[in-house]
Amino acid sequence: MIATAFESKYSKEDADKVRKAWAEKQQHDDPRKRTCLLVQKSITTGDTPQVFAVCGSRRHKTDIAPESII
Repeated sequence: MIATAFESKYSKEDADKVRKAWAEKQQHDDPRKRTCLLVQKSITTGDTPQVFAVCGSRRHKTDIAPESII
């Protein structure tokens, strides 16, 4: 949804950057792809916001379920 919004408001190139950040691992040996995209509001009007693709590198313990889903 973020990539579609970027494509309609900014440009296809900006949307493709978001799609690439979402689809690729940050480091080759990361256990999974990114799981969060954080969008930072641009300082000046008309500039493209910065997008940070995060998570994916931290290894979660597999034998302990998070309390939030129990």
